[in-house]
Amino acid sequence: IDKDNVSLVKIRADMTMGNGAWVALNAGSGHLNLLTKQLDLHDGVELFYDGGYEFRSDHAHVDIQQGGATGDAPVEGQGPPGTLKADSFAITDHGNIIRFNGSVIMTLYP
Repeated sequence: IDKDNVSLVKIRADMTMGNGAWVALNAGSGHLNLLTKQLDLHDGVELFYDGGYEFRSDHAHVDIQQGGATGDAPVEGQGPPGTLKADSFAITDHGNIIRFNGSVIMTLYP
């Protein structure tokens, strides 16, 4: 778009977080501000996190510098403990804390 902003299409990213955890990210489109390190993702966001966790939402906002992400759209996910659905999510502390908000439905595996 300009020297500080990049428009992204068919996003595929693999990252290693500050805590050493691996994260893969897919989205249909997005916008990255190179100065603020803010990334807005749209059109089907998929997040795969170390340890077998997978989350899907329509859109998300990622603060690369702070190591966090938020989404105010419904989110679905699964991992070794079970499955979940929630109204929104917030990832903080470089992925160490994940909060699911609103109407949260979890199914835990025995």
